[in-house]
Amino acid sequence: MNNKKACFCTSVNDANFKILKGVCSKVKLDKFGVYLEEFSAGISDDDLKKKITQAFMKLGYSNNPIIICLPRSQATCRLSKVPSLDPLEIEKIINFQAPKYLPYQAGELINGFEVTLKNKDGSSVINQVIVHKNVVERYLNIFKPLNPSAFKIVLSSYGLAAFLTSCEKKPVSKIVIDFDLDDVEIVIIKDGKLLFGRVFKIIKDNDTWQELFLKELLRSIETYAKETDNVLPSECVILTASNEYRDVATLIKNKFDWQIGFISYAQEIEVVIHDEGRILDPKYSFAGLLGLCKQNVADSLNLLPGGLKKQISNANILKRKFRILGLGAITFLILGFGIAKDLDNKSQYLSRLKNEVNAVAKEAKNLGDIEKRLNLLNGRSKSAPDALDLLTETNKIIPGSVYLSSFSFEKGQAIFRGLAQGLNDVFEFVSGMEKSKVFSRYQVKVRYATKRQSQNAEMVDFEIVCLEAQGK
Repeated sequence: MNNKKACFCTSVNDANFKILKGVCSKVKLDKFGVYLEEFSAGISDDDLKKKITQAFMKLGYSNNPIIICLPRSQATCRLSKVPSLDPLEIEKIINFQAPKYLPYQAGELINGFEVTLKNKDGSSVINQVIVHKNVVERYLNIFKPLNPSAFKIVLSSYGLAAFLTSCEKKPVSKIVIDFDLDDVEIVIIKDGKLLFGRVFKIIKDNDTWQELFLKELLRSIETYAKETDNVLPSECVILTASNEYRDVATLIKNKFDWQIGFISYAQEIEVVIHDEGRILDPKYSFAGLLGLCKQNVADSLNLLPGGLKKQISNANILKRKFRILGLGAITFLILGFGIAKDLDNKSQYLSRLKNEVNAVAKEAKNLGDIEKRLNLLNGRSKSAPDALDLLTETNKIIPGSVYLSSFSFEKGQAIFRGLAQGLNDVFEFVSGMEKSKVFSRYQVKVRYATKRQSQNAEMVDFEIVCLEAQGK
């Protein structure tokens, strides 16, 4: 296997780690090998780091790209609507909204997202992925000795969706079920977009495990119905490495009357790398790893810290500029030799030179267009307040004793709702708005502020309305 052209995808959970090595042949990945190693519970991160590093080296690793398939159990997903179509604005908005879903400060959370629907009113429906930064930093620490040339952390649900896409070759709407030892992951895909993912544990040594499986599957479907208005697909596919789970398919068919199918990925593994004689153990799933290795998942779903992603992005832009400059230098050098060799063809070489320069200039123009768009976005953030400006400014001025539960924005009006420890905290928040330049175009009013008893203490439930002043 050509190690220089290899891509490694891996997943780590409480009892084992899996590695899938994909190798390019011509223009695509078409050879895959798998490695699985179990470890005892309670192993230290340092010992785990050594085991993983040794396993990668055993597979011929040489600073290749690494994709981490993050277990679904380690992240939170939410479908939500945001008042923007621009990816940069969406990223800022979800960073502000994330503490609504998990009880942590915004700086403690890392977000990813995929746009599932673009609305005519300028809003987007997104699937937001939220993970605590400690989870991500642990992976960065474990894989640091390998010094990968590129690094991604992507939720396992998107690995399963990517695998289905690679098999179907077109956008589909299906329920996907993946068995991985005691974990069962349910993924629901609508028109090629992931709308829902959930994982639960089933101990197959239990005589009633199939009954428990059906109960959890039903619970997943009910949760999906609560979170989205989308109709549930009527087709279900089970991912498998062998012919297992035929009995499960019969149970599902009888319970839900879905069309049931199987997708086997055993034939995808052309080169098998194994440990202690264990070859593609059907108890474990490699479908998510295959999907992430075969399909290019959007950068917006990469759960790396923002600063690290920006460094990688800047490095890629720099590489592209060097490539353009290198192309121009090679062009001049080759044409220079041609001119020296045959002066009679000078006009012909000059014409070629002009064409090559125009080609390079076209690529350079694309970079210039990118820079202009970035400058335009920067200019927008400094112009009249909009939803993003209000959210950003609110994040700066909101007192620590005030918690926002919702925010809505329409032209000329913004509404903030939340809880505060006392009335003075609400008035402090309003005072901060009135003093802010961003809110200077708005008349800030408290629509209501009502005391109510929570489980632990008395809180103030409030709503603040900001109306754009006429003539400003």
